[in-house]
Amino acid sequence: MATNWDTLVAIHGPAVWATCCRLLGNRKADAEECYQETWLAAWKAADGRAIVSWPSFLCRIATSRSIDRLRQRYRQQAAIGPPRSPQHEDLAGLASDGATPVELAVASELSERLRIALAELPERQAEVFSLHVLSDQSQPEIATLLDMTVNASAFPCTGPANGCGNCSAKRIEHTGQRDREERP
Repeated sequence: MATNWDTLVAIHGPAVWATCCRLLGNRKADAEECYQETWLAAWKAADGRAIVSWPSFLCRIATSRSIDRLRQRYRQQAAIGPPRSPQHEDLAGLASDGATPVELAVASELSERLRIALAELPERQAEVFSLHVLSDQSQPEIATLLDMTVNASAFPCTGPANGCGNCSAKRIEHTGQRDREERP
């Protein structure tokens, strides 16, 4: 059976767009590019293959492409200087319509810090975190999407304050390697 891409875009396009915007901070050009890259990657990956869950499949691709774009953005910023000041469009959707300017500024700063932290995480951890926290995927759904055990799909590190001796407070290095090695 052939895939009806027009129907898929109509049904799942808004969720893909929301994922890209949420991760990229509503920077329209970046979100548009990731949106297009997501659909192109889905088209290539689905060629002759049955996709069990289109929403999860598309969310994973959108998350991965958005995190790649974040990494690219922060590498460029490190090379050319500090980030530009946020424009009004970057703040759209971060807070309710009744938010004060201070609340908007705090929301913008926290969102930017989250994006920086995601860009610094190893790719697999950033995907697991984004799929679970930002896209509300369950651990079993993430495990299926990323081809890992359910235990490995848990965000693998809570930091040294909570007993993890495998990482520092600034950069998470613990990857749940033991869980992946136990797979048959």
